[in-house]
Amino acid sequence: MTHPAPFDVDEDEFLAGESLRELDVDHIFAKDFDRVLREFRRDAPGDIVWDASEARMPSLLAEGVFFREVPCGIMMVDADDVPIGGYLSCDVSVDASWQGRGLGAELIIERCLRDGEVPTWCLDDAAYSPAGEGAHRAAWRHARSHPEETARRVERMRAAGYRA
Repeated sequence: MTHPAPFDVDEDEFLAGESLRELDVDHIFAKDFDRVLREFRRDAPGDIVWDASEARMPSLLAEGVFFREVPCGIMMVDADDVPIGGYLSCDVSVDASWQGRGLGAELIIERCLRDGEVPTWCLDDAAYSPAGEGAHRAAWRHARSHPEETARRVERMRAAGYRA
């Protein structure tokens, strides 16, 4: 069975990149979603603004949840377009009130399919919080164990003009 990039590599390579560098997993890398948004609003506000004329991409796992492409990655929003999570640059985070529904893994799948790689591959060392590592592992497993869903994601991204 063939899987789309970057889910076409084994789990360790998905996390570390093709050089299979050591993973740096530490609680110090954990950020709640409010902090991620505050930092972007302070340092790069234009990087988290989406084009309102582009259609939202609905979640395949949760009703009333959508994805919006932004310059630094992907934002997850609720039905009212209120941000509830994001994979922005190398920070992936979901608002605490939305956690525990598999949305972190779905967010990772969406971002990685759009980019064809995992954002942490560009770091000197692939760095994750323990929760981030777990969400990335869950994303890899979900994408590979649900090939029809993954193919559906790829097709709808292509139809919308994304690289996928």
